[in-house]
Amino acid sequence: MDHGDHAAAITERSVIRAEPLGEHVAAAHRLYRERRARLQSFSQSFAIFGEPGWDILLEIYLADTVGRAMCVGTACLAADVAQTTGLRWLAKLEKIGLVTREDDPRDGRRGLVMLTPRGRTEMERYLARIADE
Repeated sequence: MDHGDHAAAITERSVIRAEPLGEHVAAAHRLYRERRARLQSFSQSFAIFGEPGWDILLEIYLADTVGRAMCVGTACLAADVAQTTGLRWLAKLEKIGLVTREDDPRDGRRGLVMLTPRGRTEMERYLARIADE
């Protein structure tokens, strides 16, 4: 699977398909779709476009808007990076207080990741700012 096909598969598999709950959610969906389209449009985009932390935050925010915690593996896929890179970014996001991780109560082999209250506030502040533009 080439990089563009992988990005398309991620978009179909992992972006939450919920009716927008407001301008913030619509802006987050738009940003995520634009980032995936950019990856598909440039043949070597993985080498020049890289913001895994941002992609992870967008995906977690979208899951959060429908009240769903996200599996750690899905968060890594959302960033379109190797699992080790995604885990490293999740650790950074957790260390600065934007996300938190916990064991999945239904499946102890999986970890879940969700926004902290601060993470949600900061995402909404940014999304409100760009939604107004």
